[in-house]
Amino acid sequence: MFVSGLLKLNVKLAAQVLSNAVAAALCLYQSTGLLDSTVGHTAEFVSKMDKLFDNLNSCTKFSSKPLGGALTDTSGHLEFWQSSAKFIQSWWFQNPVTKNVVPASKKG
Repeated sequence: MFVSGLLKLNVKLAAQVLSNAVAAALCLYQSTGLLDSTVGHTAEFVSKMDKLFDNLNSCTKFSSKPLGGALTDTSGHLEFWQSSAKFIQSWWFQNPVTKNVVPASKKG
């Protein structure tokens, strides 16, 4: 997906696109055969990004979402952050013009 202009900085749009509703829709379309079986990887990515948004955008002590509330000894935030760091370090980005591939983080 390529976006330009002000849409590049629109976090609200990103949160809507990378949401559990979109992940569920991808899975539904996959299960009905309207989308290829490889879309499951995209649905998993979208779901993980939704959890990251919820987790990092928390502003209340309690939430209906498991990682949406405040950080506590038993909240699961630390474990989630550790697994998310590994997930993000596995990303690679390809320049659409030059086709060069670079890691998403300095640690690769």
